[in-house]
Amino acid sequence: MEELEAPRYLPAPSMSDGQRLLINQARDLIPNPWVGDSVSKVIGFQHPQNLPYPTTPLEIIRDGSPTLGGFVARTSDLPSSGTTGAVRDRFALSYPDSPFPADGPHAVITTRVNTSLSENIRIPRSGGPDGFVPGTMPANSRRIDGDPPYQGTGYTSSTDGYLAPEYHTTPTAMDAGANAQGNAVTVMTVKNSDGAPYGIPVDSPNLPAGFPTQYADADGFLPADWKLVPDASSPTGNSWEPL
Repeated sequence: MEELEAPRYLPAPSMSDGQRLLINQARDLIPNPWVGDSVSKVIGFQHPQNLPYPTTPLEIIRDGSPTLGGFVARTSDLPSSGTTGAVRDRFALSYPDSPFPADGPHAVITTRVNTSLSENIRIPRSGGPDGFVPGTMPANSRRIDGDPPYQGTGYTSSTDGYLAPEYHTTPTAMDAGANAQGNAVTVMTVKNSDGAPYGIPVDSPNLPAGFPTQYADADGFLPADWKLVPDASSPTGNSWEPL
């Protein structure tokens, strides 16, 4: 869809009515994730947003947080290499003060869409007189206004030539436990900048107080792969354990 490549980087006021219509129609052909589909969220270790729920991988694990919020993508749209650089290019995460330095680690949460997520996931689009949707927002969309590289077209401003649709969810609880095949429904993988699994050292200054260090191996490294499980003793009703 080469005809979408140039317009999707333009601010909405710089687009012609025809370009807006083309991108809207093309984006509406891509359905929002359904129950049972796999979606993922890429998370940086230094998240700049002040949100009322844990936002960094270490906070999420420590607090047993089951919450998924903000921008998400279909798991199939993640870059295959898994490097931080590839993630930055695919999801336009190289903006100023980004929590995704190219040489730093990142984490990926992957979950099966449950009913609540299916009801909350929408296409993020800018609105208002200077937005991508100047009139009534479609039922499949949510008005999200932001600074570049976000453009509010429903696609990421990817720089790797991949036309990646993006989605947005309000804070929603993910499912915990295993599916009928015994596989974890929600997992988090911590990766080094080269895409390899990243074992967090227990003596890291970034490790928050109260982190479950009992899972460290004999060399003092925490596992790179975690799963969300039910936990009646946790305030959230969940905890993260090694996969």
